[in-house]
Amino acid sequence: MEQSIVIVDDDARTLKVLTLLLEESGYKAIGASNHEEFMKVFPAARPHLVVCDIQLPTMNGIELLQWIKKTSPATPVIMVSAVATAETRKRVLQFGADDFFDKPVDLARFRGKVRELVEKGERARDMPYALVADDHAQTRDFLADLLIAQGWIVERAVDGEDAIRRARTSVKPFDVAFIDIVMPRLGGLAALHAIHVASPTTTLVAVTGEATSEEIKTARQYGVAAVILKPINQDDFLRLLPELARSADRLKKSAPRNGHD
Repeated sequence: MEQSIVIVDDDARTLKVLTLLLEESGYKAIGASNHEEFMKVFPAARPHLVVCDIQLPTMNGIELLQWIKKTSPATPVIMVSAVATAETRKRVLQFGADDFFDKPVDLARFRGKVRELVEKGERARDMPYALVADDHAQTRDFLADLLIAQGWIVERAVDGEDAIRRARTSVKPFDVAFIDIVMPRLGGLAALHAIHVASPTTTLVAVTGEATSEEIKTARQYGVAAVILKPINQDDFLRLLPELARSADRLKKSAPRNGHD
């Protein structure tokens, strides 16, 4: 699969220089001059790396960095700036940036760091990848922590709308999505249906403590592989996890190849 990198910079010269450098290095480079353009290309690009200037119009680069790390935490990010202070450099690293470069960019070091981070992004794509959607932070964090301890990369969603957005912008389709059936705003049933349609290779798991039998029946019609009842038993969950991973593998192997594989 072609490795893609999105560059966000309102300086046309920097955008051109970095685009040419990345294309010469064999990457697919996608340019955006502001956060609006970035938001349009990011879901379809599912980039292996984002390179982002700190000084951007309307939404600054630090805010965009926070959005990326909230939306797709496995995506590596390099921040660049011509005027950043030592405090700004410290802040971007605290917010999850993988590296920082002063402008004009040291192209030799930049090329090496890009190669390193794209490889990091590739390794992340090979790890099992889960979505946990629950409006109760305690349950959401409990499941996420169990998965992380077993070597999974996990994204967390607070409701159905958040779950669907993450499914559409994640670095790759989720292997397994754990969705609470009863949530505010857009509920879990709608999220299960939307994810099932958008990502048929994702194994779906319904989580519930108060869903009706009819809601559970509807969830099963959307193809859920399992229903987990709250309060969640840790031992039962860990026994179920290998079967869910096998289910995800079977779905991926049986699905036709597409641009996200």
